[in-house]
Amino acid sequence: MLAQGTTVAFMADRISPALIAELMPLLQAHYAEVAHYDFPLDVWWEQYQKIAENGNLRVYTARIDGVLVGYEAFFLSRSLHYKSALFAQEDVLFVEKNARGARIGIGLMQFAHESLKAAGVTAVYHHCKAKADLNLGPLYRRIGLAHVDEVWSKRLDGG
Repeated sequence: MLAQGTTVAFMADRISPALIAELMPLLQAHYAEVAHYDFPLDVWWEQYQKIAENGNLRVYTARIDGVLVGYEAFFLSRSLHYKSALFAQEDVLFVEKNARGARIGIGLMQFAHESLKAAGVTAVYHHCKAKADLNLGPLYRRIGLAHVDEVWSKRLDGG
């Protein structure tokens, strides 16, 4: 629960040095919580910037009283199978632990969906790490998502 008088704000954001500085502590917490392999956290910010400059990256943030507590990012692309469709594929979604339970994640996803729809996106795709304590299925269903795909992984470098 949020304290009375608390301000929650959702916004579309842009990759910038200031946002990156804000994101890093959350990204490190996110990595610690969900990383599947032991790859080091080494964000390729220059590539994110290029994708953003091409108009194919959307970043949304959640703040409580001006402090960043969550983020969600999507890559936009035309489908090779359905060229008239513009898809938004979620890259990352994270809400810090002490901000969970206050509908921040739901609000952030709904804000992102509304913004993506206004940008002409036809369908949005989300994913979730396959960890028992991160079962987002009920949350996804609550906001109208359907279970349509599964992703499986195998490490090939022997790590």
